[in-house]
Amino acid sequence: SPQYDPSPEYEPEAGSSSFQQSSQHQIELSQKDADDLFGCND
Repeated sequence: SPQYDPSPEYEPEAGSSSFQQSSQHQIELSQKDADDLFGCND
């Protein structure tokens, strides 16, 4: 869109990377929670 004018400060790769890291972190937390919940049911 013509209205979109990215500033020099904006780095798409850095933004995507940090978003990926944050998502991966959430996934790891979810997996850990699942391990805590279901891992106890031996």
